[in-house]
Amino acid sequence: MNPRVNDPNQVVEAILAIEAMRPPPRFIVHLRCHDNALVSALRRRRCDGLGVDTESEAADMRGAIGINANERVPVADGVADCVIFLGATTAELDHAWAEIRRIARPRAHFLLSFTRAPTASWCSARLTGASVSRRHPFVWGTFHA
Repeated sequence: MNPRVNDPNQVVEAILAIEAMRPPPRFIVHLRCHDNALVSALRRRRCDGLGVDTESEAADMRGAIGINANERVPVADGVADCVIFLGATTAELDHAWAEIRRIARPRAHFLLSFTRAPTASWCSARLTGASVSRRHPFVWGTFHA
């Protein structure tokens, strides 16, 4: 698979998960959006969004995705009703979680997928300030106030 393209099956599963969120998100930010297929599909479903990627020409915005220490995503604080990061590693999320929290509104949703499923103990130790649910390969939830 092309490393700049999201797995189509995960895109479909992500759309279904996002459509089930309550309240439904009005604005999403998709970090490492690759071909921006997810944001494009959500726009057709009347959910606006912004795809951010370090390299992809298809992204709405090229820039950092927060996976390196002190790396800032080029998105304002508290703008997203839902932050999405597909195909992450736990090491990347160790750094990116603070940025995901920063760009999310209070009580916003998040949807993550991992190359290897994280353990429940990793989720509880790292994904602080949120309610978390898991079903391979996704981890999703809502930020507390």
